[in-house]
Amino acid sequence: MGNVRNKAQLIQLLSNCTSESNVRLIGEANCTFGHEEADVNTISYALLMIKEHGKKYVQIVSDDTNVFVLLLFFYWKLRLSARISMKKFTGSIIDINATALKLGDKCFQLLPLHAATGCDSVSYAFGKGKAAAVKLLLKSDDLGLNILGETTTPGPDIVQIGSKLFAELHVYGARAARAPTTINKLCYKLFSKSQHVPNIRSLPPTDESLDLHLKRAHLQAMIWKAGPPDINICDFGWEMVDNVPSPIRGNGIIGQRN
Repeated sequence: MGNVRNKAQLIQLLSNCTSESNVRLIGEANCTFGHEEADVNTISYALLMIKEHGKKYVQIVSDDTNVFVLLLFFYWKLRLSARISMKKFTGSIIDINATALKLGDKCFQLLPLHAATGCDSVSYAFGKGKAAAVKLLLKSDDLGLNILGETTTPGPDIVQIGSKLFAELHVYGARAARAPTTINKLCYKLFSKSQHVPNIRSLPPTDESLDLHLKRAHLQAMIWKAGPPDINICDFGWEMVDNVPSPIRGNGIIGQRN
C-alpha cells in the first residue's frame, strides 16, 4: 500500500465493483478542491453536498480524528442545518450535530487543541494525551486557542498561549496560575521537586522545542481552517532535507506521533 499506483488501482477496482449506481470516484487527478490532505477534501465535499446540492443528511465513513474535529469545527462555524454523522469502521455512529451543540464555541478551540497536542504532522508531549487535553478544555472557560491557525496571529501570541496550555497540562490546570513564567523554569521546578529521578520524557519540553512545536501546530491549524496558505513552511518549524520536509529539532525533544 506504500505504492501510490497500487492504491489508485485498488480504489478504482472497489469503485467499479460496487453495487451502488451513484458512486463517484474522486482522486487527486479529478479532485475539485485539490487539497493535499484527504481529510480536508472529504470535509470540502461534504460541505459542497450540503450548501450547493441541498443535501439534508450527510454521513462520512471514517475512523480519523482529524475528520471528527474538522466536522465539529465547520458545523459550528457555518451553523449548518443538515444532519451530519460520522460512521466508524466498527459500525458505531457519532452524531456530529449533538456533539457540536454540547460543546458550543469550544468547537473552535478543539481543532487547534488537536493540532497542538499531536496529529499526523505535529508531535505530542510524552504522557499528555488527548484525554487530558479535552478534560482541560471542558473545564476551562477559554483556553484562548482560537488564535492558533489564524493567518494574522503574531508569533509571540502563539508562543504565549501555547506555553500557557502546556503549563496547565503539566501542572494539572488549577496550579497553572502559580506556574513559573517560562517552560524552562517549569521544567526545572518539576525536576527539582521530585523525590526520585523523574522520567526525563515526562518533563515539559524546553522553550526552544516548544516554540518549534507550536509553529508546526499553528501551520497545521492554518491548513485545516483555510486550505494551504501561501507561506514558506520553513518559517514554521520545518526544514528541507534532500527536498523532503523534516521537523527541526530543538534542544529538547517532544515525542513524535505516527
